[in-house]
Amino acid sequence: MTRHSFPEELERLVSDALDAMRSQDLHAALFLPLPEPGKPRVMIGDTDTRLRRQTLQLVDFTADPTCGDPLLIMHTPQETLVARRIEDSAGNLRGALGLRLAPTPDPAASVRAERAARLLGNTLMQWDDLLTLEEELSGEVRQSHALSRQADRDALTALLNNRAFQRRCRHRLGTDIRHHALLLLDLDNFKTVNDVYGHPFGDQYLQTVARALIRALPSKSLLGRLGGDEFAALIALPDGDSATVDRLMRDCFTGIEDGAADLGKPDLGRVSIGCAITTEKLRDVSRLLHRADAALYASKRADHRKGAVYTPETHQNFSARLMRPRFLQALEERRIQPFFQPIRSLLSGRIAGYEVLVRWIDPEKGVLEPEAFSLALSTPELAEKLSRRIIGEALSHFAGLPQRDPLWLTLNVGAGDLLRSELVEDLDRALERHGLDWEHIVIEVTETTMLGEVQGPIFRTLANLRHRGARVALDDFGTGYAGLAHLRSWPVDMLKLDRCFIQDIASSPRDSAFVSALLQLTTAFGIDLIVEGVEDEETASLLRKLGCDLVQGYHYGSPGPLGAD
Repeated sequence: MTRHSFPEELERLVSDALDAMRSQDLHAALFLPLPEPGKPRVMIGDTDTRLRRQTLQLVDFTADPTCGDPLLIMHTPQETLVARRIEDSAGNLRGALGLRLAPTPDPAASVRAERAARLLGNTLMQWDDLLTLEEELSGEVRQSHALSRQADRDALTALLNNRAFQRRCRHRLGTDIRHHALLLLDLDNFKTVNDVYGHPFGDQYLQTVARALIRALPSKSLLGRLGGDEFAALIALPDGDSATVDRLMRDCFTGIEDGAADLGKPDLGRVSIGCAITTEKLRDVSRLLHRADAALYASKRADHRKGAVYTPETHQNFSARLMRPRFLQALEERRIQPFFQPIRSLLSGRIAGYEVLVRWIDPEKGVLEPEAFSLALSTPELAEKLSRRIIGEALSHFAGLPQRDPLWLTLNVGAGDLLRSELVEDLDRALERHGLDWEHIVIEVTETTMLGEVQGPIFRTLANLRHRGARVALDDFGTGYAGLAHLRSWPVDMLKLDRCFIQDIASSPRDSAFVSALLQLTTAFGIDLIVEGVEDEETASLLRKLGCDLVQGYHYGSPGPLGAD
């Protein structure tokens, strides 16, 4: 309801009452609340100068000393007046509703006039009630707006929350034709900050970062906390000046570092920043966020103090969403293929088996290793599609070898694969389809996969695979969290020693002693040891003298199509 508007029903009531009065030669006019004294806003009925003058009297309540009454009906030899005082919640005069009836000498007409006056008085009271309701609703609307503003804010930093930030960005980009930069900021190692210094300090650190960004960026920037340790800002760029972006990112770096120093923790304050800049065709907030996210991850791998501005040629592979259509197309066109690297026996000189590796054959960039599309592999849906395709094709190629016994095929599987309840049955059908046995395959897992609970779902799947005849290899042993407990508790048949332990074996007695001790340990456990990263004959000869049999590395063959070696 618009303030001072006439609801249709009330307008009909007043109009009917006035018509009835006119039919009895009663002269009347209705006055409504005024925005300020002396300026009538709405009048119904006679509007001659004399009545306008009376309107001013009614508004100021100077016509009768009893103006404080809620409803005033006053008779004089000159006229009959009906007035209702309208007050605000503090009792101050807000306006008046008034009715003037022309004089009449007929007593009967006077009675009719008074009845008509009371009728209109009741109508005016209804109108006042509606105005009061309107004021109450307006107060509720104001309170609702206040709550809405509060709901748009992040409770800890008072910046816009994720939902409000994206909504405001959509509105600004839809109405402001200038170029804008969308900055995405991620605090490095924030989980460690919480673990080491506690969550109260972590909250204080986030508030410090928010204040630093407010000071560093232009006052009309949109600033939001998207969640956790991730912040975002939308900044207008005069004339599309990209040089401004570099300055803004430097100001953010400096401001956050200074804030961390003020907290007494100068070693904190490290942040990664990615930026996406709008174009004439690109003003969609979601796409800008994905591009900024890709640039942010590129920044994490490069110089943190510079940040990164998104370019398609450089950063597409840093965003799973941007990479997804290209990845699926390459998978469909079979440009993502299994490559095979031989594992050789130093004692016999023969190939003992092959490890299956993934390569993306890109028409422009050549052969891409998994590091170039690791984000796609971290997406469960894409990782599952890739595993099914690569394992199926690898088994098909392996089954086509003229002499495959006693060779084995090592298949790399992740935690997502091992958590799929149908993995074992899928492998069983694939082996049967290609005429292979379970003894032909080795399931290779990283040590992070084995960080789960003993007797948990991954443990049970590996135990089931071993029960059927497959072997299990633990990859990159010694580079992370895997220890002797894993060798004792988990179902492991092979251990793959990371290349970092043999790079200096020719000159380091400690490295030589470590490999020798590990050989004794694995022999005692009944576990085969495969040494990775053998790049030259000198290293191979030393390993042979130590009693090592199985090795893998470029000295014995690069990854490639099966049979190319």
